[in-house]
Formats: sequence, structure tokens, C-alpha cells
Amino acid sequence: MSKQDNASGAGMDLHAWIMNIPCAEVDANAEWSDRRIAYKMGHQHARHVAAELALDATRLLAESQAHNAKLEAQVERMRGDLKLIAESIHENEDWLRALAHNALKP
Repeated sequence: MSKQDNASGAGMDLHAWIMNIPCAEVDANAEWSDRRIAYKMGHQHARHVAAELALDATRLLAESQAHNAKLEAQVERMRGDLKLIAESIHENEDWLRALAHNALKP
């Protein structure tokens, strides 16, 4: 199974990819005199393709986790910024109230 085949089945999960590994054309068309050798060759091919899929899944998981960590850090920074903004608004409200109160004094 090529990398393109993997990308085209983006909606499929790893289990489905592994379960739907196609037989290599060479294996499918070979005229094996020994069924045991044919089975072993097909099994070996499937193991190699499954291993590639597992590596791809591991890489994608690591990339996803790194991306999530960046997003979480960004959210924490934004929470800090929002807290500062809220405090600033609260301080400005107090200042405006005092200003209005002093302006209304005779």
C-alpha cells in the first residue's frame, strides 16, 4: 500500500487500513508451486505494510500531541491577557466613577 493509498483513506482508522491491505500484484499473479511459500510471502508483505501504517499513526499522534501542547500554551497566554484586560477595565470603571462623582460635586 503506497503513501497515496493511505492519504486517500483518510476517513478510515488504522484497524481498517490494516484489515484492507491489498495483495501485492506480484504476489497475486505469481504462480506459486508451494501454497505455504505463497502464504508466507503474502503474510510478510502484510506485516511490512501494517508496520508502515503503525509508524505513520505514531508520527501523526506525536504531531497532534505537539500541536495540542502549543494550542494549550496559547490558550493559557490568552487567559492571562484576558485577566489583565478585565483588571484594567475594572480599574478604569473605578477611575471613571470617581471622576464622575467628583464632577458632580458642587
